[in-house]
Amino acid sequence: MNDITQLLENCFKQIQTQRMEGVPILNPKLHVQAVDFRLYQQAWLGILITPWFMNLLYLRDDELQVGEKITHLFPAGNFEFVVGYENDLGFYQTCSLYSPMFDFEEQTVAVQTAQAALNGLLEIPEPPKISRRDLLRGRFSNRETL
Repeated sequence: MNDITQLLENCFKQIQTQRMEGVPILNPKLHVQAVDFRLYQQAWLGILITPWFMNLLYLRDDELQVGEKITHLFPAGNFEFVVGYENDLGFYQTCSLYSPMFDFEEQTVAVQTAQAALNGLLEIPEPPKISRRDLLRGRFSNRETL
């Protein structure tokens, strides 16, 4: 476990016990877990799972305005992040993936979902394969035309 993972997990476990205690949107089957954080374009990027949300997090040593919206370009496209701040963490940017988390029956499924989302974000999408016949018929994707 790297330092950023430990820092995130400690910070959000503390939020859970101090600020989220008794809030009805908590899924008791889940716990706080930082998933696959890595350096990406001079920032830490990964997914944070909590009993109340799953968010993509982007952390860099920037002094920003809380609530500010920032768009980042990834291989899968543009994604909008909102700036947050925690004393123990500093400024961070977050992009919501799931909230609340009641669709997840167990932690392993939430982690697998987070990993798939992160991989999808960072992979360059393949262009659809179009046959010459479909091109000549005006079908520009594998879907049937109406």
